[in-house]
Amino acid sequence: KPWNAPATAAASTTASGPTVPIFVVAASTLTGTNWMLMLPHNLGRYAQKLFQIKILELPFEITKILLGMVWHERLDRDPCQAWFRG
Repeated sequence: KPWNAPATAAASTTASGPTVPIFVVAASTLTGTNWMLMLPHNLGRYAQKLFQIKILELPFEITKILLGMVWHERLDRDPCQAWFRG
């Protein structure tokens, strides 16, 4: 699969498993293993359509992660940037 070749080449392995820069590559490594991966729910559902993986709910609550955006003021009125910022 050409989409994962660069990411696989950039992967490294730790004591807990491989480290890869792209979520879909991480999900692809789960098939046929007893490894686990924690993803946002929507990405997990997407990965489940691509690979034979099982989705389980976490047995504990996690802290929500707040996201923010920063951009240069010259992009305030840029239509593409405005769309992206929603």
